[in-house]
Amino acid sequence: MSPTDPGPRVDEAEARRIAARSFAWRLPDGAPAPLSATEFDLGFIVLPVLAPPPPPPPGQPPAITAPGTAAVVVDKSSGTATVLPYHGVEGTAELYRQVRGGDPRQ
Repeated sequence: MSPTDPGPRVDEAEARRIAARSFAWRLPDGAPAPLSATEFDLGFIVLPVLAPPPPPPPGQPPAITAPGTAAVVVDKSSGTATVLPYHGVEGTAELYRQVRGGDPRQ
């Protein structure tokens, strides 16, 4: 790759396809979950779009959500998928910069 030939560039639709092949989120009925992708400087953070849990029966405490949501980060330049813990968009983007080995904004 060179400045005149940046090589492959992944767009949002391709990031979703890559993430779907790398990580299989499922809806309660077993169907594949739809995916959302949020762009940041190095790639896309891809997450499932899941319905909220049903409300608890009257007089019962709300269900506790299991910790540990995973996100797939798809690199814009290479298409590489990396599974990381989700810490919001900015937190996950920062974690990806650390895992990738540097912050190109500097």
